Amino acid sequence: MRSLRLAAAGAVLALAASAQNAGPVEGRVVSSVDGSPVAGAIVVLQGLDLTGNPPQPDSYVVQTGAEGRFRVEEVAPGHYEARPQRDGFSAQPPGVAAGKAYVRFTAEAGRRPPDLRLALIPLGALLGRVLDQDGDPVSGIAVSAQRYSYAKGKKELTQAGQVFTNDRGDFRIADLPPGRYYLLCSDRGFGGRLGSMVRVRGSKPVTDFAPTYYPRTPEAAAATAIDLPAGGDVGDLNVQLIPAESYSVRVRIAGDPNEAVNLTLQFSTPRGLSFGLGDEKYGAVRSFPNSPPGTYLVRIFDRQRRLAAQQIVKVVDSNVDVTLTLRPEMAISGVVRFESGARMQAEAIRVSLEAEEWLNNAAGAVRPDGTFAVAPVQPVNYGIRVALPPGGYLKSIRVGQRDLPAPQIDAERATEPLTITVGGDGGRLDGAVVDAQGAPVEGAAAVLVPQGRLAHWPDLVRSCESGKDGKFDLRDIAPGDYKLFVWDNAEPGAVLDPDFRGPFEREAVAVHIEPNGHTTLEAKPLPAAGR
Repeated sequence: MRSLRLAAAGAVLALAASAQNAGPVEGRVVSSVDGSPVAGAIVVLQGLDLTGNPPQPDSYVVQTGAEGRFRVEEVAPGHYEARPQRDGFSAQPPGVAAGKAYVRFTAEAGRRPPDLRLALIPLGALLGRVLDQDGDPVSGIAVSAQRYSYAKGKKELTQAGQVFTNDRGDFRIADLPPGRYYLLCSDRGFGGRLGSMVRVRGSKPVTDFAPTYYPRTPEAAAATAIDLPAGGDVGDLNVQLIPAESYSVRVRIAGDPNEAVNLTLQFSTPRGLSFGLGDEKYGAVRSFPNSPPGTYLVRIFDRQRRLAAQQIVKVVDSNVDVTLTLRPEMAISGVVRFESGARMQAEAIRVSLEAEEWLNNAAGAVRPDGTFAVAPVQPVNYGIRVALPPGGYLKSIRVGQRDLPAPQIDAERATEPLTITVGGDGGRLDGAVVDAQGAPVEGAAAVLVPQGRLAHWPDLVRSCESGKDGKFDLRDIAPGDYKLFVWDNAEPGAVLDPDFRGPFEREAVAVHIEPNGHTTLEAKPLPAAGR
């Protein structure tokens, strides 16, 4: 995280005057490694509301001196969060929610706040060299440092930093927080170091390489983990690339070659790159040589006639032939209906279709009259997701006259429109999170997960963080049976992962929600969650 410059901060965070102030706030910023002072750090005192959420108008910014100390005069009474920042440091430990990373305090009139001690974590670097199968350095290779985190309720590797090797094959990935990393090396070119439209005759002048994890494996599960300490450098990380065979993807456009139709062909690679070819005709055959193993998306369409065809192509160890037969683009249409009590605007709702292959995903907004159409849709199985604003809950999804037991649909057989019903009789669950001594716990994650017949409806999960007084409030809950999970130290996003919640099922609190019901309870955090 880059430093917030004083000039910019002064324009955004105004020093608010107050007739009755709580006196000065003082503190010190130190290194988390050895406690040494951090000079030149920016400290933001962000005003919070009563629930512990920003923003409030009273916010302040100051810079530390040579001894790492800072002082803010005449702070208005209220709740605050102290956030230190400096180049080369991180204020938020990996796997820790923002609410747990910063120091919160209360400024009261006539009472001096405690002296604040804020810690910054020195960042580190990973260094090494990328070599080919003969031990020679390879330049221009993308090297990314990856770490496990949670996204959309699943634990997966995400990129934390990336560089390209220099002319000697060397790389240095800097500004990394401490933690466990995995190195992934890959060619940066389209289809490898050679373009997929380049036809090679004779010996290949440049070798293509498969994506390779440190030290030399194509699989993330077999990669060697690298533990980076705070402020440290880990060097001598030599990665030997695995040569990749290249294959040809041949695409045939089915139809009458004499029919004059202007078609556009798109070819997308595993690296997210794509290009289009216009003026294609029925009966044409297009070849994409030099395609390394991976998953590709081939799509052809005619915008005038709304004809299209799409196929996901998996290249493993041989050439692949694909035939695309154009037909009218498929769409999943329907209407959103509201029961009495639901309070929201139809156009604030978004309907998404999520396929196993993300390349097939599609989404569409709901019109003011409640109708929607999601296109283009492929003949595959989809999970239906309905993003609702506050004011109601997803009650049911119907195809024709049949209620779906789970939010899933086979698009090839979906000949009838969807009817999505938003319920207005949702319940409310609130209360407080307290520790073993009965003291309120701030920033705990409270997650309410449906059970029984509702268990497979992810859009019915409700979650929030407890405020400064330990209180939480969950609303628009579909009537039914639930389990309440509460953690004080869970990694951000982890609580939405069923695999993460599994070991805690027996200790979670069973809750039944009645229509328009209101339940209040006190909950204690579950045991420490392993990461």
